[in-house]
Amino acid sequence: MILGALDDAGGRHYLARQAVENPGPFMVLVGKVLPTTLAGDKQNPIAYQNIDAPAKETRDEWLARQRGTSTAAARSNPGVVVR
Repeated sequence: MILGALDDAGGRHYLARQAVENPGPFMVLVGKVLPTTLAGDKQNPIAYQNIDAPAKETRDEWLARQRGTSTAAARSNPGVVVR
């Protein structure tokens, strides 16, 4: 019944218009329909990374890896692009 009324009012386009014209009430609606609990299952567990963990590599080491250059070159010339 409610979804039918939403469809009659224009569905997605109606909601997009409400987001612009009435952002406060629209965000209240978004808060009510978003799930409050994240849950995975055994086949697809939720992956997360602890952001408080120390970096496994320095910025220059990361840049060297991204460029495909040696880590030693990155350590000896920090900030210099080695190709």
